[in-house]
Amino acid sequence: MPYARDTLPRYEGGGYGGGAGNANGWGTGSPYGAGPYSGSYKGARLGLPAYGPGSLASQWRRLGARIIDNIIFGVVGTVIFVAAEWSRLQHIFHLVQQSPNGQLSSAATSAILALEGTSLLLIALLLVLEIAWEAMATWRWGRTPGKALLGLRALHVRGNYADPARLTPAQSWGRAAGYFGAIGIGGLVVPFLGLVDAIWCLWDKDRQCLHDKIAGTVVINDWPGGRPPEQSHSWG
Repeated sequence: MPYARDTLPRYEGGGYGGGAGNANGWGTGSPYGAGPYSGSYKGARLGLPAYGPGSLASQWRRLGARIIDNIIFGVVGTVIFVAAEWSRLQHIFHLVQQSPNGQLSSAATSAILALEGTSLLLIALLLVLEIAWEAMATWRWGRTPGKALLGLRALHVRGNYADPARLTPAQSWGRAAGYFGAIGIGGLVVPFLGLVDAIWCLWDKDRQCLHDKIAGTVVINDWPGGRPPEQSHSWG
């Protein structure tokens, strides 16, 4: 069963990295007990370990999680779209077949125009549904299915540390809306804004994308079994 992070105290026992832990709830020692970190790696200023559970997720694992999420919702969205428009598509196909000499009849033309209008509306509704799905999954479990499969989780940044407590609904919605908004605005107003959002983590000091900065979040490695007992949870 998923855990309710908003009801749990901050973890203050042994750190993620196997060290003594600190007031932020993350380990300050080496993941293998080899000694303290130098503080020169990405995530050090947030009190996160350099590698292993609790460390900042790599750009490639984040990309992999996003691809998985897009495939899942792409399949679901396609099924919904075809199911919603199937009868209309059949009607148009029938009218096209009846059109003489390959010339579309006025009825077929009207039906195609009507399909275009309803299709655009349905696509907009599916986008809103995807934003809501991502926001609710991030708020409820701290991760989407793609992040769950690759062992990632989003955390809230409070000043100079990453708080393992549950994201608020506003943070989750802001994060999802920031990502999909960048894609939408990028395609309509600012060219390549969606791409800039996605690759921003390549040079950012905390590996944040632009939508992370909007919501004040980072993404960490959080494999099942690699968390403190108080934060143990599963997807679903």
